Amino acid sequence: GKTYYYNRLTQKTQWDRPAPPPGSTPAPAAPPVPGAPAAPGAPGAPGKPGTTTWRYQPANGMPMPTRVMPEIEAARTSNRLQPGEVFQVEEEKPGPQGVTFLKLTNNRGWLFDTKPGVGVMCVREAGAAAGGDALPPDWESKVDPGSGKTYYFNKATQKTQWEKPASPPSPASPPTPPGAPTAPGAPTPPGPPADPANAPMPPGWESKTDPGSGKTYYYNRLTQKTQWDRPAPPPGSTPAPAAPPVPGAPAAPGAPGAPGKPGTTTWRYQPANGMPMPTRVMPEIEAARTSNRLQPGEVFQVEEEKPGPQGVTFLKLTNNRGWLFDTKPGVGVMCVREAGAAAGGDALPPDWESKVDPGSGKTYYFNKATQKTQWEKPASPPSPASPPTPPGAPTAPGAPTPPGPPADPANAPMPPGWESKTDPGSGKTYYY
Repeated sequence: GKTYYYNRLTQKTQWDRPAPPPGSTPAPAAPPVPGAPAAPGAPGAPGKPGTTTWRYQPANGMPMPTRVMPEIEAARTSNRLQPGEVFQVEEEKPGPQGVTFLKLTNNRGWLFDTKPGVGVMCVREAGAAAGGDALPPDWESKVDPGSGKTYYFNKATQKTQWEKPASPPSPASPPTPPGAPTAPGAPTPPGPPADPANAPMPPGWESKTDPGSGKTYYYNRLTQKTQWDRPAPPPGSTPAPAAPPVPGAPAAPGAPGAPGKPGTTTWRYQPANGMPMPTRVMPEIEAARTSNRLQPGEVFQVEEEKPGPQGVTFLKLTNNRGWLFDTKPGVGVMCVREAGAAAGGDALPPDWESKVDPGSGKTYYFNKATQKTQWEKPASPPSPASPPTPPGAPTAPGAPTPPGPPADPANAPMPPGWESKTDPGSGKTYYY
């Protein structure tokens, strides 16, 4: 999990961050490159024109080999997909019982989107249309091998970002999409007519997605009632612009992905060998196994961290689910602390909770007071030593930039061609 640095021009890699060019001034930190670009044709590489992007997200949580032909019971190939793995599809073929067969690129075999008697097996990635991902010129989508999340890379500017870049607006599109941020005090551009589907729901209601069918249903936290029909808006309410979608149903207290209790920490099972693993009955690597089995990418809460021999830290899962370990000698990293999860628990502003979307495994944030959800972690209240506005925060056009803290040498620009990378085995940073 450590960062290293890579020079694209010389192919050199190193642990030490290269010095900035002579006379340069440290700039605000650029968005990190989530992972090395995938090789052409490899899982996670950008799709060719006409391909679609899918994720293997099986209802049974098990790995699966592809088939040699578009039949569920056809012979298996040697290509085996793990839950959460992203892949490219060059042909979609309708089959019996509503099944769609998916032909993977590069002759990697066939999969299917559903399996009768099991449920959903593969889901189309958000924003992936039948004609390929619509991105502006020079942009490519890539998959970070460490987290499995999609990020975006501009070949012309070398810029990377987590957010999908906006496509060029069509003639019928308004100049600014509804809900886009505007400069403080600037007038809000007119949006399209209000959509009744975006009208506010009565107090206590939330929308959820049924993992078996993929359909949306509605749940009332106060009465515990569920229904397929969207509840009518409160009398006199006016449909509002669409709020950020709730990524998934809130996890039951104590379940994997549920918000941690005070004093717990949030971890992700991210093994170097890519294999599922059962927890242990005590803090020893070779201890007896429990019946609790974690899949790669699964998020869990830890109530105790116990140092062990050879630099191993043992992790006691909440609700008596057993023990794991952050590294395994001879294998490498097994578990990683989630970004933003400190030893004293996640520091979030009042009324905010972190939750995990069971469909994608991504963390999102929920405000109990306003019922708002968002993917971005909300900023914590600034400490007395913090500047009023964090460096790099957007300001109104023409407004003076607030003073920031002294420049950090670690954020200084590197010479042309250099990048920082993380060694998956040791977690150290090196330079390439």
